Amino acid sequence: MTAPERGSVKVPPLPLPVPFESVALLRSKSTSTSWRARDPEGLDVVVRVGAELEGWRGIPLARLAAALWDARAVTAPIAHERAVLERLAGPGVPALAPGYGEQERLLVTSWIDGAPLADATPLAPPRGRRLLRALLEVTARAHAVGVVHRDISPSNVLVDAHDEARVWLIDWELAATPQRRPFGPVGTRGFIAPEQLALRAQPRREVTAAADVFAIGATLYYALTGRVPYGRTSLAIVNGEPLDVRAVPEELRSILQAMLARDEAERPPDAAAALALLDDRDTAFPVVRRPVAMPLADLLARVDAGDVVTAARGLDAIALNNGAGAALGYAYLAARLGDPEMAATLLLGAPGDDPLRTAIARHVTGLPSADGARDAASPCPRTATLHAEADWRDGAWVAAYQRVLPHLDRTLTQDALRHRVDALTRDAETLSGRLEVAVWASLLAVTTPAGDARGRYEDLAIVAYPGPGHDPLRLADHAFVVAAGGRLDQHASAVARVLAEAGDYGAHERLGVLLDGFEDDVEARCASLVELGLRAAIDDALAQLPAERWRCRARLQLATGRRDEARVTLERVHGDARQSPAFCSVHMAQLIQAGRVDAAVHVYDRAAATLTAEALARLTPLAGLALVRARQLDRAETLLPALEASDASSLARRVAALVRRSGVRAE
Repeated sequence: MTAPERGSVKVPPLPLPVPFESVALLRSKSTSTSWRARDPEGLDVVVRVGAELEGWRGIPLARLAAALWDARAVTAPIAHERAVLERLAGPGVPALAPGYGEQERLLVTSWIDGAPLADATPLAPPRGRRLLRALLEVTARAHAVGVVHRDISPSNVLVDAHDEARVWLIDWELAATPQRRPFGPVGTRGFIAPEQLALRAQPRREVTAAADVFAIGATLYYALTGRVPYGRTSLAIVNGEPLDVRAVPEELRSILQAMLARDEAERPPDAAAALALLDDRDTAFPVVRRPVAMPLADLLARVDAGDVVTAARGLDAIALNNGAGAALGYAYLAARLGDPEMAATLLLGAPGDDPLRTAIARHVTGLPSADGARDAASPCPRTATLHAEADWRDGAWVAAYQRVLPHLDRTLTQDALRHRVDALTRDAETLSGRLEVAVWASLLAVTTPAGDARGRYEDLAIVAYPGPGHDPLRLADHAFVVAAGGRLDQHASAVARVLAEAGDYGAHERLGVLLDGFEDDVEARCASLVELGLRAAIDDALAQLPAERWRCRARLQLATGRRDEARVTLERVHGDARQSPAFCSVHMAQLIQAGRVDAAVHVYDRAAATLTAEALARLTPLAGLALVRARQLDRAETLLPALEASDASSLARRVAALVRRSGVRAE
């Protein structure tokens, strides 16, 4: 789900429906086509025909978009714009033609006999002042009911052909309302407010009415001078050269300087406040510049939070004493704003082997990392995310998984995963793409509080999963078990059985935790959480397990290295359960982890006196491991036939190899 693109796009137009008669094709985009037409009564109208927007693999777009970005407006853009125009009915806003409100993909408005402001520049100063007032009055009415246009520019302002003081503000498709909050840095470059550009760095940042104030100021500046105020590159808009007002009439300089403040906190908060300022030019707008003296690490955190203007000012402040640090910070800012060429240039001023510099360089240049092992183990979520994004570009999504795994609780990481799923669900019919969606959606599900949002991520993981046997590393298989457990119990259990039969629980086996079947899908899901390395989700699962689920609890505790907690869990087991193969297996694993290998051998010997041969055979791998570590090699070798049997588990085969190597060393 990308936000609808701006301007004309060379795509086949959608046909004009009956009973309208075509006059001219105005614009064709991937989401809609706009026609000038005549209605059955011979009146000129604008007809916008919407494309049928579909979700991905059968998931309704309304559900899919909301899972990623809380972007309901993008799922029904025409209905959204109609609702906005109904709310704003009045001067300066296109009037809805009656009789078409029930048609979901059809928007009909009266034809406006006006020309785009872009065609009327440069304006004389008196006309510029009248234009500013007219635009602010229209926008103030919108702001009063909670509507933010988000894309005011000369192309979206029509000037009456017969009355230059009369204007219309058009194209409300991307407007934000209290009920609908579209996502993304939409708008026209050069007129877009810096905080809207920051949505690339922090897509969940709210855009306020101050963004429209900036856009109106930029529109007037362009109308007066023929130039955009700060240029069109991201860094120039955020913190480039100061505003040049020499070509602006003196009576409009003060108001434009206030409206075009880069920091939204220093701007009139809405159009009504800008109107008040326009009526009293001698009164300075009361603002307080926010402090920017802070360490580089805090400034980078500001970038991550989307407060890019404050971050840029802070980087300016530290440049005098730390030029390399400022260059590194600016390079990170440029990378986050989607300007890789500028980021690469700025890195030239930040020499060294700082991990963040390495990550930025790889992110923006595509060059391989010089030290992949170190990068993969990055303790910094910022660095890890940059490398993960480079891994995605290189098709190495498993490497990206290892990078993001330690940082799943960070907003930065979660937003990166949303970006990735967004891209994949637009073009993910390849097997690799489906495997990725299953994994990333499952990770987002386990990091999201229970509710509708978690359900949407689980939907994504379930419909993306292609079935067992496609992912050699089994990440997608375990992700499906996690996402489907509790919803598609039968299917989740079936996949878990396939994994168990294939011995694909390597994380458990590396810690000597044997999985000899699952009581239910809860136990299977917990085991897959361990295989995926989702520590926070494991903690949640432990908190919810009742005391009688001692086997599952002890397995989780041992698989996450909590052997003392596992010991306490086992001590609370009483009666016949202590003689069961399951208890002996978990008890031996706990003792081996604790280094009490002689005690583990004793448990095995005691079990040999009570268990059947078949049940005892399930303990053989742990017995072999304990005997080797207890230096009882002769006895360990007696277990080799069972450990090397054709139906032996992968752990048993590994223990057999260990027994043979230990015997050779002893000789």
